Amino acid sequence: METGVAPDEAKLRSGGYWRINAPSGELIRRRIKSGATNDNDLALGDPMEVDLPDVVKEVSAAFERYEQALVGNQVEALDAMFRDDPRTIRYGAGENLYGHAEIATFRAGRSPQGLARDLSRTVITTYGREFATASTLFYRAANPAKVGRQMQSWVKFGDEWKVVAAHVSLIDEARVVDRDDCGLDQS
Repeated sequence: METGVAPDEAKLRSGGYWRINAPSGELIRRRIKSGATNDNDLALGDPMEVDLPDVVKEVSAAFERYEQALVGNQVEALDAMFRDDPRTIRYGAGENLYGHAEIATFRAGRSPQGLARDLSRTVITTYGREFATASTLFYRAANPAKVGRQMQSWVKFGDEWKVVAAHVSLIDEARVVDRDDCGLDQS
């Protein structure tokens, strides 16, 4: 495996280049110095700390609060968990919502019936101390031929974790690989 990608081949992201450090497998960020033309002109940033136990615990608790609010149709609690910002996005199974106001309007108009669900293959991954993703599959008794997929991006603002982007979709159950054969710790 190649240990790096030349700057002109790398993808620019937030003022720097993301590269794989093949020997350790860690994702690291390299910022480009002014006028960088080759690998030697790159400054190595701090390695990203993935899945710090205390941060995983915080995000897992926030995710669990979200799940309880969702199945209990606690609209105010759900609204508080999404960042109040016009750049917060939620793509749903039948709607595309841009901004906290659209998300809150959707939640206020949603039926409280049939929200109970069973989760499977939930994966919470944290990157540093202020960013995380939560991904899960869900199943509802009212729709046994379908599996739901939910992904959320969480960011810590002050002492609170907020969802800044979410995506929910449904697919036919038959398209899902054996849900018990993930190889990851299920929660």
